[in-house]
Amino acid sequence: MAILGPQIIVVERNAAGSYVDGVYVPGVADPPFQVVGSVDVMNNRIVDMLPEGARTRARFILYCDSQQPKLKVTDLSDPRNGDKLTVQGKSYRVTEIGDWTHHVIGVPHVQYVMLEIGDDE
Repeated sequence: MAILGPQIIVVERNAAGSYVDGVYVPGVADPPFQVVGSVDVMNNRIVDMLPEGARTRARFILYCDSQQPKLKVTDLSDPRNGDKLTVQGKSYRVTEIGDWTHHVIGVPHVQYVMLEIGDDE
């Protein structure tokens, strides 16, 4: 799914959950919102930096304008807390952020690593 050019991405964000009497209670979901970004394939250098289990999932890079709302990174050990992205009907989690908003050369942007949500999540 190499999609160069603007795409509308639906973002679902959950508030942080908590433990009540030893049982995890998920946070209340915020209303979904949209960001516009460009989705592209990952190069091998970035794939090599992913954790072992994540390398077998569908993965992409999302480039957003620096004026877009910042997305929340998912902790792969507890995927309930990060943003869930929907792109062309498929669901992804944000696992890394590269903030290039203050870079001297080029266009200010934010780069996100997206991993497809597995059946176990």
